[in-house]
Parts: sequence; structure tokens; C-alpha cells
Amino acid sequence: MVKIKVCGLTNFADYRIACELGADWAGFIFYQKSPRFIAPERARRVIKRGRFSVVKVGVFVNEPIARVREVFYQAGLDIVQLHGNEDPAYCQALGLPYWKAIRVKGLSSLEEMENYSCETFVLDACAGISYGGAGKAIDFSVLQKALGMERKIIVAGGVSVETVEQVISLRPFGVDVCSSLEECPGKKSEQKMREFFHAINK
Repeated sequence: MVKIKVCGLTNFADYRIACELGADWAGFIFYQKSPRFIAPERARRVIKRGRFSVVKVGVFVNEPIARVREVFYQAGLDIVQLHGNEDPAYCQALGLPYWKAIRVKGLSSLEEMENYSCETFVLDACAGISYGGAGKAIDFSVLQKALGMERKIIVAGGVSVETVEQVISLRPFGVDVCSSLEECPGKKSEQKMREFFHAINK
């Protein structure tokens, strides 16, 4: 089964619905320039209130290592997703379980994966200066190449109810869905979430 990450969660209601529908990972964005930013103390309250068994993922962009560690423990996270320009030395020094996001421009972008020691990578489409959440899809020929590299690949670019069947036909490790499930940035639509999980589980 392809695992599902619902990202950009900012409130308990959306978190609860995502968990009850069967999300494997819940994503909280700690990048302050994102419209889906959540403060660490608020994320902690959301997580503690629910006590769901879902894996909690914190998304960071070019943060100082000390800050990532602080938020990791403060919010009660399980995994760090590094979605910026963090180099291998940074990741090595972090000392926490992490995924590295690769902003895919083309096949050459996949070469970056060879530099990191992590097992899991999040592939997101490169959308100008945006660090995720733009809804832009990755070229499927690039995805197919990545899936042959013996790494765990989570597909993040342009995943929606319309595209998910095609994406999961490639058998990635997981999909990361965010903006396509929203009413507006930071607020999920329950109907869209239900439709997405129905599409992926049918």
C-alpha cells in the first residue's frame, strides 16, 4: 500500500479528520514564510489533544540546526523533513531522523540524492522560489527514474484526487498531499479529504 502524508495541517479539526481517514503521516510546516505555518506550541497542543498513532512530520526550510532540534522536541515530532537547501553536512550534524526534499527541475536533480545518507526522499516540483505547496506536478518520466534508484520516494508535486491514481500506479513509497485538499491555504476541506482517501483506497 502507498502511504499517505497530509501536510500543511494547522488545526485540530483537520488533523483529526486526516488521522481518522487513515493518514500515515501528518505534516506540520514550521517555515514562517509559508501560509501554512504553525507555531511549535500550537502544533504541540494539536498533537497532544488527539493522541493518534500517526507519524508526525515537521517541515523545515533552511533553519539553524539548534532551532530544528528545539522545535522537534517541543512539538513532539517523529521525523524532520528538510525542504530547503540543507547540504549533507547539515543533515549529518542534525542528529535526528530526517527526510530530504528534492526540488525537481529535471533528471539531473535526482543526482542530489546520491549525496545524502537518508533512506527517504520527498520529490517536489520546482516552482520558482516557492518551497512546496504550489501544486505543480513532477514530470512522470523523472518519477519513474527516481523510483528505480532503490530509495524510498514520497511524491509531493501536484498530487490530487485527479492525479493520485496515476501516481500510485508507479508504486512510490508514499504521496504527500497539501494544497489540493484545501479550502484556502492552511484550512483543509473535509469533503476534498474524503474524496482523496476514497480515490486512493478504492
